[in-house]
Amino acid sequence: RVELFWDIGTLNISRDGYSTWKSMCVNNAVPIPPVHVTQGDVLVLNVRNSLDVPTTVHAHGIYHNYTDYYDGAEM
Repeated sequence: RVELFWDIGTLNISRDGYSTWKSMCVNNAVPIPPVHVTQGDVLVLNVRNSLDVPTTVHAHGIYHNYTDYYDGAEM
């Protein structure tokens, strides 16, 4: 069992050292923390939405080498 706690919020970031802008983050981190599971694991993801708008969680899964039709919704 892999249990994670995510707090989705915003963070002011500066990638160039001059300008800053608001970015979505998880647990005050950009990029979001990786999720490591193996086959047979049960993933429990506890999410708190600290944004001022509704949100959803979307995962892209694993890297697909020429098999990206397995990842995401059917087109």
